[in-house]
Amino acid sequence: MIQLSYLDFSAVEGKSRLHRSSPTAKMIGMSLVLFGVVALRSIPGLLSIYAMLLALFFLSRVPLKIFSLTLYPLTFAVFFIFLSGFQVYFILLVFLKVLCGSTGIVLLLATTPYPRVFRVLGKFLPSLFVTALFLTYRSVFILLEVFE
Repeated sequence: MIQLSYLDFSAVEGKSRLHRSSPTAKMIGMSLVLFGVVALRSIPGLLSIYAMLLALFFLSRVPLKIFSLTLYPLTFAVFFIFLSGFQVYFILLVFLKVLCGSTGIVLLLATTPYPRVFRVLGKFLPSLFVTALFLTYRSVFILLEVFE
C-alpha cells in the first residue's frame, strides 16, 4: 500500500509534459476515456484506448511501482468470469474495461496533485460532496499510517 503515498509524490515531483498540463484538460480527457470505456463494446477499440493509456503512462515517466495500482480492480473483475459462463469475449471485454478505467485514473492521480483534482471537481460538484471526497481520500493515508 505504500504506492498510494508514492502516487502523491509522483504527482507533485513529476516533470513530464503531462505533469505540466492543465488539470482541467486532464480531467476532460479522463472523462472521455471513461465515456469510451462505457460506450465501446469492441475489444479492438478498448485495446487501442489501453495502448494509448500505457503510452501516456510511460511517456510521462510515472514510476513503475505505481503501475501495480492499476491491476487491483482486476480482482473484482474475476467474479464476472463465473457470471459469463466462461465466454472468452465477455471476459476480455470486462477485463479491458477495468484496465482502461483503472489505468486512466491512476495516470490522472499520478500526474496531478490531489488538491488540483479536487479544485476542478469543486467547479462542477456541490462543495459538500467535494469536501466529503477530499476527506475520504485523506483518511486512506491516515489509516495506512495507523496500520503501519
